[in-house]
Amino acid sequence: MANGISKQLLEKILGSKAASKWSRITGRLADARVPTNVLKPIISIYSAAMKVNAQEYIEPKDGFASFNDFFGRHLKDGERDTGFDPDVLVSPCDGRLTSFGNIDSTGL
Repeated sequence: MANGISKQLLEKILGSKAASKWSRITGRLADARVPTNVLKPIISIYSAAMKVNAQEYIEPKDGFASFNDFFGRHLKDGERDTGFDPDVLVSPCDGRLTSFGNIDSTGL
């Protein structure tokens, strides 16, 4: 959750140790098993805010067990066909690019 610009902002506001702790807390919350009647509205709010298309993914029969389960959802066959281009890097998830750097043989 706390990456790129948002992580820098959290570190400025909270300090780096507190920002790191906040990131761990939000990670644990996202992994928490939550009853469907509680989780479904959370997913709906997130989906509306992030413009997630519910028609693209497969929802488990019993619903998602956690927010992270939703975040790692399976797409329906044929959705988001990327083709193949060796000069293109495909992001494996929905998201917003908030920071980037040069990539070379030694890393980022």
